[in-house]
Amino acid sequence: MNLKKLRRLYREEKLQVRRRGGRKRALGTRRPMLLPDAPNIRWSLDFVSDALTDGRRFRVLAVVDDYSRECLALVADTSLSGHRVARELDAVIARRGRPAMVVSDNDTELTSMAILSWCQRTGVEWHYIAPGKPMQNGFVESFNGRFRDELLKETLFSTLGEARQQIRAWQDDYTHHRPHSGLGNMTPAEFMAMRGWKCAPRSPRNQPADSPIGRRRGGCQVSEQAAALAGLAPIAHDSGAMRGKRAIGGGRRLLRHVMFQAALVASHHNPLLKIFADRLRAAGKPHKVVITAVARKLVTIANAIGKSRLKWSHQAA
Repeated sequence: MNLKKLRRLYREEKLQVRRRGGRKRALGTRRPMLLPDAPNIRWSLDFVSDALTDGRRFRVLAVVDDYSRECLALVADTSLSGHRVARELDAVIARRGRPAMVVSDNDTELTSMAILSWCQRTGVEWHYIAPGKPMQNGFVESFNGRFRDELLKETLFSTLGEARQQIRAWQDDYTHHRPHSGLGNMTPAEFMAMRGWKCAPRSPRNQPADSPIGRRRGGCQVSEQAAALAGLAPIAHDSGAMRGKRAIGGGRRLLRHVMFQAALVASHHNPLLKIFADRLRAAGKPHKVVITAVARKLVTIANAIGKSRLKWSHQAA
């Protein structure tokens, strides 16, 4: 029996294995978008990823109004499913009103059946950008860049609760105190008030001393504090070639070079950290892994001293 006859008999007897089709995805619309001329015409959604000092990853859901540039929500958690996104959007709608359109990329959470059901229930139109074209969602991508540069890359988070607190403080500063060139150097709150619309409720102007805004106003830099551990001079800013490249998990731009210098010195001269580094070397760990582990230990020490509110003092190397 040849192969053709075998296949014909299989088809006639319906013995062939049924092929499973792809799962249903929310399709949305794919057409050119016009610039909104009022609030709640179009919202943009995207995810930002970061890590705690112990290496655990978490994600932040960002929701931005494309007209007023107002940050409507920043939701941080270790897991953000489609059902969670739908619940957070319902919470934003309850205090802000329903948008006419929501724009996002094609992440799995945003193309799930939960989002498709949410669109059918609320009547909100969902627009998906073309795959591999993040510039089609430029408003939230620009917001993500500022969010990462101004907070995530310059702040260390020990716990998820601490990250949420710092993110809320930054969100308030972004909406009510930070001028935007796209709005004529006005804040989103001022821009909305000038046109007779209400902005999201603002939080008190005075931020905690340990928040990123409080540290910036107080003239305190995390890199200087970390450098004090080993008596090294801090580097104010890294070069353009190193921008965006993380040397250690959970590290930030201002800390990167200083922390590795401090880790290299501490792994040979600090009694406790030298024992820790020698143990890793004896286990056959590469040099890069050893220095990264020591750097994380230094980050933990810096956080502990920072929370104790002790006065920092620079020592000569």
